[in-house]
Amino acid sequence: MNERICFVISTIGSENSEERLSANKFLELTKEIGEIHHLKVIRADEVSGTSDINKDIIEMVQNSDLCIIDLTGLNPNVMYEFGMRYQTGLPYIVCAQKETKLPFDIISRRTIFYGNLEKTSDYREAKKSIRDFINQYEERDYQASSSVSINDLYQMIQLLIEKVEKIEKINTQSYSAIGVNNAVGNILDNEDVDELLRQLAPAEAFHYAYTTNQIRLAERLLDYCRDQPIGHFINKLCALAALGSKKAIDELSEYYKENISNISIEMMKEMLGSIVSGFNHQDSECENMDRMEELFGITEGELNTNNDKAFFHNQKARFYAGAKKLDLAKENAEKAIQLIDTEPAYIYNYAIILTELGDKERALENAKKLLSFEENLNADHLSFACRMLKESSLPTDGELYNHCLNRLEKISPYKARLIRFL
Repeated sequence: MNERICFVISTIGSENSEERLSANKFLELTKEIGEIHHLKVIRADEVSGTSDINKDIIEMVQNSDLCIIDLTGLNPNVMYEFGMRYQTGLPYIVCAQKETKLPFDIISRRTIFYGNLEKTSDYREAKKSIRDFINQYEERDYQASSSVSINDLYQMIQLLIEKVEKIEKINTQSYSAIGVNNAVGNILDNEDVDELLRQLAPAEAFHYAYTTNQIRLAERLLDYCRDQPIGHFINKLCALAALGSKKAIDELSEYYKENISNISIEMMKEMLGSIVSGFNHQDSECENMDRMEELFGITEGELNTNNDKAFFHNQKARFYAGAKKLDLAKENAEKAIQLIDTEPAYIYNYAIILTELGDKERALENAKKLLSFEENLNADHLSFACRMLKESSLPTDGELYNHCLNRLEKISPYKARLIRFL
């Protein structure tokens, strides 16, 4: 039987580090499996060939018969290589240590979560799970699955990048000033609220839970923050609602309806935007259509300035776009821009809707408008503009693409690298 190539995509770590030891144990497991299935298992540090090692690795990622991907640690390079492999449609197996908290889109792709590979029982369990996948691929002779669109691929990796950037931001924050010790990690995992609150004030505990993306823990801590000034408490509800917390969305919606006449316009805008973001996050716009129509209805009469009305129409556009009511989304996006044409977010959302409607020409036109703004462009705005310009066949757009990519590089190197890969 001819030997096939299996490329292992994983973190490697520095010599003698814990990361390297774990990676080597995972490699040992895959090599043992490879012997059974006539697979030659190779990791990046074992690649030899031309002087351009990166080119060789890309070749392995894209053309190996099988890739086994270990997402433990959520390493950016691993994620990009996973995205490259995913694009090919060729067989791959995704693994991660059990404590790894993966974005929801990756979990849905049947990740194998393995335990401590130093333990015989965990080692055997991981071995069996990986072999079960390989047996399925052998049955179809390692043939590629259906093709994957660039847009689907981009959306998948986008979430991974956001996860990495959030982790890196968290890792740079120091909590020593508020008395958090090394035991907090275990406390948070166990959601031991009482013990946590013995170390931190409620607001500090909430902040830690929120920034470490432990939404259920943050929801429980809300009840301990109710004696704070109402504005501070509403800000916490808004933060959680925007991440899709049902508890926060429900409470925020009720407060909004009951107090609409007494809320400042800025607070009203923050609350409405957070609720729309929450439904976007849940992908639950269709089932919450009546609910949002009610909120939109009671809001419209409270708006006076063009700025406030434009914000309102932009939120409607975001919600309707999520519900796939694209004509309504387009109508409201156009109203927002007619009222205020100097807000990049409105132009960006309009361009996204045009893309969904298949109007690539006008979407490109609006992507170029984004680049006329020297300030207030975020990584999402620039990523979208780069993608549209990269797909453009107009010769003059090449230089504009490079300029846009350079701007993106300064804000988000990860997203810039993703654009280059695709």
